[in-house]
Amino acid sequence: MEKIKEIKFDLEGLTCADCAGKIQDELGKRTDVKQARVDVVLGKAILEMNEETDITEDFLADITSTVHKIDPIGVRLEGTKNHEHDHDHEHAPMSRFIYLGVILIGLRLLLGESIWLNALIVAAYFLVGFPVLKGAWNSIKNGNYFDETVLMSVATIGALFIREYSEALGVMVFYSIGEYYQHKAVDDSRASIKALLDKRPEFARRLRDGVEEVVACEEINVSDVIRILPSDQVPLDGVIIKGQTSLDMSSLTGESVPVNVDLGQEVLSGSLNVAAPIELEVTASYSNSTITKMLDLIENSSQNKAETEIFMTKFSKVYTPIVFALSLIIMIVVGFLSQDLYSGLYRGLVFLVISCPCALVLSIPLGYFAGIGRASRSGILIKGGESIEAMSAITGVVFDKTGTLTQGKMQVTEVVGDDKILEIAAHLESFSNHPIGKAIVDHYDGVIEQSKVTNLNEVFGKGITAQYEGKDVFVGSLKELEAQGYDVDVYKNNKTSVVVLCDSQVLGALYLEDELRDDSIALIKALHDRNIKTVVLSGDRQEVVDETAQKAGIDLALGGLLPDDKVNEFTRLKNEMTGSLAYVGDGMNDAAVLGMSDVGFSMGQIGNDLAIEYSDVVLVNDQPLQIIEAIDISKRTQKITWMNIIFILLIKVSVLLLGSLGMAKMWQAVIADVGVSLLAVLNAMRIMRD
Repeated sequence: MEKIKEIKFDLEGLTCADCAGKIQDELGKRTDVKQARVDVVLGKAILEMNEETDITEDFLADITSTVHKIDPIGVRLEGTKNHEHDHDHEHAPMSRFIYLGVILIGLRLLLGESIWLNALIVAAYFLVGFPVLKGAWNSIKNGNYFDETVLMSVATIGALFIREYSEALGVMVFYSIGEYYQHKAVDDSRASIKALLDKRPEFARRLRDGVEEVVACEEINVSDVIRILPSDQVPLDGVIIKGQTSLDMSSLTGESVPVNVDLGQEVLSGSLNVAAPIELEVTASYSNSTITKMLDLIENSSQNKAETEIFMTKFSKVYTPIVFALSLIIMIVVGFLSQDLYSGLYRGLVFLVISCPCALVLSIPLGYFAGIGRASRSGILIKGGESIEAMSAITGVVFDKTGTLTQGKMQVTEVVGDDKILEIAAHLESFSNHPIGKAIVDHYDGVIEQSKVTNLNEVFGKGITAQYEGKDVFVGSLKELEAQGYDVDVYKNNKTSVVVLCDSQVLGALYLEDELRDDSIALIKALHDRNIKTVVLSGDRQEVVDETAQKAGIDLALGGLLPDDKVNEFTRLKNEMTGSLAYVGDGMNDAAVLGMSDVGFSMGQIGNDLAIEYSDVVLVNDQPLQIIEAIDISKRTQKITWMNIIFILLIKVSVLLLGSLGMAKMWQAVIADVGVSLLAVLNAMRIMRD
């Protein structure tokens, strides 16, 4: 078989977050594994091997055995079928023995206690609890003494020991029902998340010598030609070389209105062709295509854990042993010192039932992943829970100007002076590749005859000298003419200006602006409404930056900055502010500042590796206003996460206190355990569905 260095397994049926942590620890102990990561949300184990590994049957069996020491779930190498443990079917029905248990508990309440009924209840206990007891036995054999099944088994067997037969059955029934619905909720949540990740296309229609063949996307090379039929998903990035159509890009950008595309236009993989056949010349390999990068970013987001998530994982490892120790102390203190052995045992058993931390360890990563999934539906890619946590605490946003707040394209907005100004400037600038020159040429609606221009000389940063129709002309910087002694005060303003000189006479000037994006003003207002300070850092002239900041309503504008100056100014702002400081840039020119920000937003750069490497959030459809949506999603995610934490701890601590005082029954403790887990999972998934 193929040797690979990163190996992924589907852990089918994994719903216990505590078990996931133990599986990760066990797999990480292997000498051939460099790093192990178990994702309870996706139900996956990812192994980074020390060297390329041959995937043999013995290797797979060894991994399966390691996992089964913790939890007897299905272990399947990603991309293969495992017929022994196939959990892709609909969720298994609840055990019929549970219904029998409910009936017997009802009879016990109606008829009271009797020998024959107690015997039936004990028998039903073992029938209902067999999966739990079996799981507990396996855990004890493998040294996992604080497994949830062990704690539940010890608690209920203890209840039998003190002759609380109906209590033991009731706890096992409530626990089994709660586990069933909790597992179902997790499976449903996982299914909705996996549906998000199942958008990756597998096959493409490649054209060779006019013949179409369907091949795996991995086999397509750059420059190959592929055909996209109506209703086909675009499998790889490319440029249209034949046809025109409309594309549904909602899976990438969240935009529901189809986009019209024509010859020469770039098409992103993951789009859906909704109109007519087109042919593309592939511009990126499958592994570097937009949809692959996007889905990999989402799938790997759980690597970047939030501090809250990390703390709760560590907390869970000490929480269960502490509660177990407290249960023994209660048994001893209440049982022996007060001479009430029954009360001491019962209260200690209540402690055991409530001691599993699964609700906390499961609901927190599920909540963060739900937030990431929700954002991705709008074309907002968030790297992980760490970024969500930082976004929720943003108190300031720093913007790059060009291409972020502005459209990134200069336009001539005004021409002042002689009628020949635009004609002369356009003819000279037609020889230049500078953005200002291109803007002037685009603005000129006449026919350019380059033969009219002779003896042309371009001096970078200053302008162009030449002869136009036999006359000496200069098109360029106002500062350059001022330095040569010309009186140009009348042409000075806050805009970018190009002055035209003919036979030593100033004819006039052209004024250019990089206009604000349509939604920049709305973005700044929305940030201010959320009490978030705004700053712009730019290499452009201070007057130009001031004018942009004034139009947009930005609090602070700093211009004339070199790349190093941007880093220094950002560092100063970061030291002065409390909370998180975000930076919004293009992902390439601003890589250094993006990397040092608490939250880096990259504008429309999903195809750029630098954007993915340095940004925390990528806005696929290049819409700055989505910064607000990303912040709001992060705040909502953080709010629901903390709601879960407080709710879970409040219920568990309350039951622990009531149990220690003899005021809580064992069935109340089991509801506090599995019931709270179920509610926390459902609450976390509200983020995904909003």
